[in-house]
This record gives sequence, C-alpha cells and structure tokens, in this order.
Amino acid sequence: MQTTPFKQIYVEICGQCEAGCKYCPTGVKSHNTGSFIDLDLFEKIIKKLVDKGIYQKGTNNVCLCNWGEPLMHPNFDEILKIINKYDISYTFSTNGALLSKLDVNEEFYKNLSYMNVSLCGFSQKSYDRVCDLRFSEVRQNIEHLADKLNMSRVFNRLGLSYHIYQFNLEEIEPAIRFSRQINAGFNAFYAFIIDYWQQKGLHDNTWNWGKWREVASDIILGDTFNSVENNKSAAHCNRIGEELMVNEHGQLATCCCLPNNHPSFVVGDFIKDDTNKLLKEKGNMAYCKECLAKGYHAYWSGSSASGLVNDMISNANVGTSLATAIKVKGFYNDSWLEPSSKFVIKTGPSGKIKITGYYPFAIDGNQEVCAYIKGGGYRTTHKISTALFSFELAAPKNRIVDLYIDTNFSNKADNADDRNLAFVLTDVDCQ
Repeated sequence: MQTTPFKQIYVEICGQCEAGCKYCPTGVKSHNTGSFIDLDLFEKIIKKLVDKGIYQKGTNNVCLCNWGEPLMHPNFDEILKIINKYDISYTFSTNGALLSKLDVNEEFYKNLSYMNVSLCGFSQKSYDRVCDLRFSEVRQNIEHLADKLNMSRVFNRLGLSYHIYQFNLEEIEPAIRFSRQINAGFNAFYAFIIDYWQQKGLHDNTWNWGKWREVASDIILGDTFNSVENNKSAAHCNRIGEELMVNEHGQLATCCCLPNNHPSFVVGDFIKDDTNKLLKEKGNMAYCKECLAKGYHAYWSGSSASGLVNDMISNANVGTSLATAIKVKGFYNDSWLEPSSKFVIKTGPSGKIKITGYYPFAIDGNQEVCAYIKGGGYRTTHKISTALFSFELAAPKNRIVDLYIDTNFSNKADNADDRNLAFVLTDVDCQ
C-alpha cells in the first residue's frame, strides 16, 4: 500500500456552532446552516478512508471538525465507537462550551491524538468582542477536563489554541500561565478572517469605511497584503495535496477554507464516486486556479505568532530547569518521555543544556537519544550504555528555546499501562 499524500483529513461531523464568532462563516451564517452527520454515513466514510489507504495509522489523523463544533453532535459517543472500531487516530477542536458533556473514559482517549480548545482571549471583555460564549464557563470546563485527563493518566493530549487580536495581547501571558497550571500545551496565531465572503471583500477592496474600521480594530492585518501580493500566480498550494475534507453530507470538498455555498465547494460524492477520479479533480477545480492566481492561499495559511509568544513565555517565568520548563508534548507527570518530546526552556550564560535520564530496560548498545534545537546546528546524539546516563547539548546563550528530545526506541511499560515510553527524564539543567 502506498503512503497517503494527505497529512490531515477532516470529516465534518457537525455543520453548526453555537459560538457565533464574527469572522467565521458558521458564526455569521454567511453559508448554509449545516446538520449532523448520520452515523451510518460516518462509518462508510471512515471505512473508505481506510480501505483506499487515504488514512494510515501513524501517518495522519482524522479531525472531526472543520468549521463546526463537534461536541454539538447528539451522538458524539457513538462517533467515537466507530473511530475505535477502525482504530483511527483522531483529533478535534472545540470552543470549550460543551466540554462538560464529555465522558472521559477509555472510549474517548483510546485513539485520541490531540484536542485543541480555541480561545479568543482570556477575559469576558475579549469574548464579548468576538463571540457569544461565557469565558468563565469555558475556563471552568477546561479545568475540569484537565483534571479528568490527569486522573485517568492521559497526558499530552490537551492543548489551548489562542487567537491573537488587537484587543487581547495583554491576556496572552495569563493564558500561558493557565496552560502550565493545567499541564496543557499552548500555541497561538494571529486571528484572521476565515469567512470566505468577508475575506474576498478585503482583498477585492469592496468594503466600506465602516467595515474597514471595525476589522482594523479587531484583526492584526500586519503583512497581509504583501503576503498575498507576493504569492500571486503561485504554482502550488499545500492544501491541494496535503489536506482532504469531507463534509457532513459525505461530499468531498475542494478546500477546507471554502464555505459550503461557494460554486466550487463540492468535488463529488466521496462514497459513490470513483476515488481516484475525485482526488484528481480536487486540485483542478475552478476556484483553485483563482486562489493561486490571486494569492489568496497565502492568507488562508494564517500567521504564526511564535516570536511574539516566545517573548510572552519568557515573561511567564519559564526557567532553566525541568521543573520550570514548559512541557509542550511527550512528557508525563511521572517523568517518563515518549519517543518524541518538546520543551520550552531558558538557557543559561554558558549555553550548555545537561540532560539526565534513567533507562530501566535491557541495553543492547543501539538505544540512541537525540537532543536538538532547530536551526544553528544545535544537535547531539547520545548512545545509552548505562541505566543512569547524562549528556550535554550546546545551545544559544540566555535565550528561550524549543528543546526537542527524540529516541530511536520505545517500550511498553506493562500490561496495565499501554503508554509508548522511551526513558525517564530525571533532569534538564541549563547552565
């Protein structure tokens, strides 16, 4: 079986959302109100994704949403049963308002790869600018969910996705501190207009002054226009070959960014039509040519805020040790690491990072631990020869860095613990 080209698969299980976000097509109802996916149809979609090799375990995930709120589906638990029946790694994003309905049991976390809770700020004042939700309820729901996950020994599956607007910049630091308190991942990006019809008005310059003033007070437009202008007549868009979206009616969509009332939204029926023909037509739709010609795809890619967030993390008391580092992924509360892990940590004046670990399994001389910081050649590989081991990684001095630790091995803990483990990380010390 050939490796699938799609890095991400979206299956919209609910075409509705109660948040009412002002720059989302579902929120402003600028496209047709969706419905809930039928369970039989959902299973047919999942089965075809597996049978055709489009989904492959360990290569990609199935995300249970696009522009809808998945937890609104009245049979979400049944959706998960189908997911587990076919052993599908899944993800989803939620606004957090309905987290209290989740039953955090084995059915829920067995194949959960990751879940994101979207935040449009960290106060009711910010929420009132964008959506119809109560921030206090969302925060409480997140806290309760985090407690349930930790009690169930389910770690590194919950993340907070912070949308940066003009009015919520000062709330990034409190949100980061909150993520650390509940042991959740944190990422942020500059909010952008995901409603196609509003976005088209922006780039076609058809907005009136009132609309311009409203958007400019909310959205950080930044380098939007230069990005679009510089990418006109592009030859390729990653979304064509790397992302696949099927809506709640079983229709293959041209692009996950298009609203369902756009003439080019539907490629065909994912269940009834020939798969090879559909996938070939997907990249040849009329809108794809228009999007590439006008550079819209550059805007759809969003804008990472890693530099800004890095500074905010610095101010959120990130320290020089394992205890005060931010554990982004792959680290469990009992100090075990997964084969791939990531930390945000502050280096010291020498620039040396000392990593200490314990490996209780049999050693055959082939176990290697690779620690690195992307860019600048900061990388070292240590071959484990004793159960207790330590090694050093050279790093930039006095900086907040993303520290990655990967291994070429893993072990299952025991019959009662099905985690995929590498070794115990006893300490990280930035000198």
